[in-house]
Amino acid sequence: DLLSRALLSLPSKAEVPFQPGVFWLNYTAQNDLMEMVLNCLPDECLTPFFEKLIIWMPDNVVLMQRACEHFIKEGNRAAARGISMTALQHHPACLSLWKIHMAQVQREGSYSEVKKLYRRALKNVNLTLSLWKDLLVFEMVCGNEKSVEQVISQCEEKGLNIHDFMASISGNGGQSLPLAPGARPKIAQQPLA
Repeated sequence: DLLSRALLSLPSKAEVPFQPGVFWLNYTAQNDLMEMVLNCLPDECLTPFFEKLIIWMPDNVVLMQRACEHFIKEGNRAAARGISMTALQHHPACLSLWKIHMAQVQREGSYSEVKKLYRRALKNVNLTLSLWKDLLVFEMVCGNEKSVEQVISQCEEKGLNIHDFMASISGNGGQSLPLAPGARPKIAQQPLA
């Protein structure tokens, strides 16, 4: 009962830097307690514990990430996908939730579904280079050269340096190529497995 009361205690509220009037809930104390409990619980008790925590703290992003990791490890990808999708509706700027959700959709979804998901993610975190790199690799693996060129152009428009990454995956041993502005590295063609 004491554990429940501690977990249900109100998180602290903090103002988001450079955004007056916008606040976020700090669940650090609850997350620390949650980690201690998770380390003590037997495996068969973890799923019910996560289910209860999700009901108690639906705005706790770290909890949602941790729950997704648990359900993926358990092989319940549908639960992980559902949790991440719901959490993203409330926290669309959380890159790690987008990556968890996209990994699930890529395993089960169609090309168009994954592409739509990347568009949604990039609307919310559009200056995150790692997400653009993921999209670029996805398009390369799918063999969509036109989309690869579009991703590179969009990165250039946003001022994101994708050229070093392209050089590292284009078969040049990870060495950066000196590229003129607007020049594109040649994409190494790899057979899809």
